[in-house]
Amino acid sequence: MLIHVTNSTKKLVRLRGLSILRFIAAFWIFAYHFDLRLNPSMPLFIKNIVVNGPVAMPFFFMLSGFVLTYRYSNEYNGFANYYAARVSRIYPAYLFCVLLTLPFIGYQGDLSNILMIISITFLFILSILLLQAWYPNFYGIWNFGGTWAISVEMFLYTTFPLLRKLEDLSNKKLLLLILVAISLSATLVPSIKLPLSHDGLPFSVYYATPIYRLPEFVVGAALAILFIRGSMVGLWWIVLALSLLPLLGIMGKYNYRYMSFNLIVLPLIAALIIGFASVDRTKIELLKRIVINPIFDYLGEISYSFFLLHIPIVLVIDKYKAWFEMRPTMPLFISLLTLIIALSIFSYHLVEKPGKVLLMSWYNRFMVAE
Repeated sequence: MLIHVTNSTKKLVRLRGLSILRFIAAFWIFAYHFDLRLNPSMPLFIKNIVVNGPVAMPFFFMLSGFVLTYRYSNEYNGFANYYAARVSRIYPAYLFCVLLTLPFIGYQGDLSNILMIISITFLFILSILLLQAWYPNFYGIWNFGGTWAISVEMFLYTTFPLLRKLEDLSNKKLLLLILVAISLSATLVPSIKLPLSHDGLPFSVYYATPIYRLPEFVVGAALAILFIRGSMVGLWWIVLALSLLPLLGIMGKYNYRYMSFNLIVLPLIAALIIGFASVDRTKIELLKRIVINPIFDYLGEISYSFFLLHIPIVLVIDKYKAWFEMRPTMPLFISLLTLIIALSIFSYHLVEKPGKVLLMSWYNRFMVAE
């Protein structure tokens, strides 16, 4: 007989140990985009890690599955309420990012051309509806090279209620599901690209299309159920996960299209999530004070805005690349990092949080009227 965690059996608390991981992943993406454009010199070991920044994306999607399953395991009260909470959580800061990047939507085109106007309008509509990830041929156009991830998140949020059925599975079946999902995520696309053509599928098809990210989300959800049941809790997972850095530092340049090592990388990401989630339950107070503290909590809180608001900075670099290339890279990196953090703080306090309250108040009034 399976034991489900409910309000009457266990009160789940926020997993603060995961906070710093959110910021590290967002920072890694920014460092990758900075390196991709300005190619700063650095030791080869560090360079190999930085150029594998896209490895942070499966972390985001696995973490989403984990956190949502943990969060709603004992208080899910219907799809409408759940989805309204998710939209109000991500949309205000996302819309702020869209508005900041709007001046870049067609700066290389002829705005007097009616076809260009139609194209720009279509891109804008896709962004507002968060559908850009379903058009991989637009990957890299305007802000889609970064905001595709938010489009994927909206798709994953939509599928989440179906994944709640995973609670009915035994631990053995959940572990089997994790192994199958990781295997699919790691091998399915590379295996189907070979017979199609010599060049294989375009990178954007399997990297940014939402359906290819679903297995990562499923892994996160299954991990959360096992974690809640106490079947996968332990700090030793962190030790296992830290082997990811030497792997990427030594062999990172061979990680073709960021997928060659997925059979190793994805389990290590899973171990990282489980390990840091376990910090909340450890009795080692010193470790708790190191990992769980107000600074890391706050960085985790602003990490979503940080991820979004590095996108307009990247677009500025793209437009004025010649100017940026003449500047010392390390002072420039630190300056831009400081700017993004400042913008993130502004967004978190003046856009993200009040926007969420406003949208939820509109939703609640609508529900009352109904």
